[in-house]
Amino acid sequence: MGEAAFSLLKGRTTYTLSRASRATRMRRQTDEDLTESEEVIAEIQREIAELEQQFEVELHQLNERWAGIANTVEDYLVTPYKKDIHVELFGIGWIPHWFTMVNGQPMMMPAI
Repeated sequence: MGEAAFSLLKGRTTYTLSRASRATRMRRQTDEDLTESEEVIAEIQREIAELEQQFEVELHQLNERWAGIANTVEDYLVTPYKKDIHVELFGIGWIPHWFTMVNGQPMMMPAI
């Protein structure tokens, strides 16, 4: 505005007035855009808060449901048939040890 006033004093009225009106219009448009953006942000934040609250409620319901299912214990007896038992590997393992007396104490030592 100071520059516009100085230009008016110098006699450049048409250029200065159009520039000043354009600057005022742009400032007003920017203020409107900013206000609109703030409203959109506030609406999005409200939606996020509502969705978080809905998520917490549904999560609590699911946890209660699954806690009830997990606490339910049922015995189920499975009786295998001989025909269903398959032995894939059978063996006997042995590790040799020495039994000795060390300082009067009995001791088992691996024979490896």
